[in-house]
Amino acid sequence: MNNKLIDALIQIIETLTPEEYFVLQEKMQTLDKNNIKEIHNQGLNKTRKRDYKGAMENFNMVLKIKPNSTETYISRGVCYLKLGNLEKAIQDYDKAIEIDPKNPTAYYNRGNILSKLGKDSLALSSYNQAINYDENNAEAYYNRGLTHRDLGNIQEAIGDLEKAASLFKGAENIAYYLKALEAVERLKHLS
Repeated sequence: MNNKLIDALIQIIETLTPEEYFVLQEKMQTLDKNNIKEIHNQGLNKTRKRDYKGAMENFNMVLKIKPNSTETYISRGVCYLKLGNLEKAIQDYDKAIEIDPKNPTAYYNRGNILSKLGKDSLALSSYNQAINYDENNAEAYYNRGLTHRDLGNIQEAIGDLEKAASLFKGAENIAYYLKALEAVERLKHLS
């Protein structure tokens, strides 16, 4: 916004009665809330189109206005992940968890990144938290099962993968149901 416009707005605001100013303030807050949601949704649309840098611009705008938006930190973390900046993604998931310590999505996403980094024990802890706050999270059971497998905990891996298969089947996600069953069969042949 240029300085002339700002000066003109200030002059208009100075002419308002306290009641008019209060009404204007309420309307501006409503507009801000709607704009924030719209800006976030635009970021999500850019993410779907794989325009991760563009999406991050939207998410950064939202966070300037609403710095405690768990959803926005999670969304921006996805962008960092897709752009290969795993440490920044973890920082965003950690911030989301700091704001909302019971958010299963933040724990699940953080677990996925920790797993990619080979930090299996930390990943396992994140998956545990995700499941603790959402006991029907089939993906968290599946990935926790794979992490148990990587750590050599075969029985725990089988249990988690069977649970994931059951949840995938219930959600009619047949592709992942079959994938989980296949992983169970491979592990049973190892034990």
